[in-house]
Amino acid sequence: MITDRLSDDRLRELFRYSYELTWRSRDPNTKNSALLLAPDTLAICHEDVNRMAHASSETDANYADKNIKYRKILHAEEAVILSARRDTSPFWMLTPWGCCLKCAQVIIAAGIRCVITHNALLHRTAQHRGAWMAEIQAAERDLLAAGVIYVKWPGTVGGVTHLFDGTTWEP
Repeated sequence: MITDRLSDDRLRELFRYSYELTWRSRDPNTKNSALLLAPDTLAICHEDVNRMAHASSETDANYADKNIKYRKILHAEEAVILSARRDTSPFWMLTPWGCCLKCAQVIIAAGIRCVITHNALLHRTAQHRGAWMAEIQAAERDLLAAGVIYVKWPGTVGGVTHLFDGTTWEP
């Protein structure tokens, strides 16, 4: 049972700290925090709050527009897990499709250095789903603002089919 390892006094101390930590969040409506405790000592090893993935997105305008805020904000639980992952070396990500705003925030917070997408699928998106393209472009702007290298690979894949918006095509 958890109380065997954490006394009420220690839990109270941790919750107090966690509630105090919430004030680091710039969210004007709801603030939350999360702590990761080391399994052996139960000491705090990582902490974070609900926030945007990168300082470039931490603007009053992003928090004021709830449509943007809800797509871009990291919940405290996501943020603390991702900040703990930052201790590992940065990765590159290859994904055929350009990411949405929410995924861009996770990529940024995870410290991924480079995202490589397939230009042919981006072109197909622009032709068939213009509204989706607007979000992909917004995500690209956020990635670039956070210093993530964003590559649109222009090549042809061949030998494979892909399902996009209910239609099969050959990238």
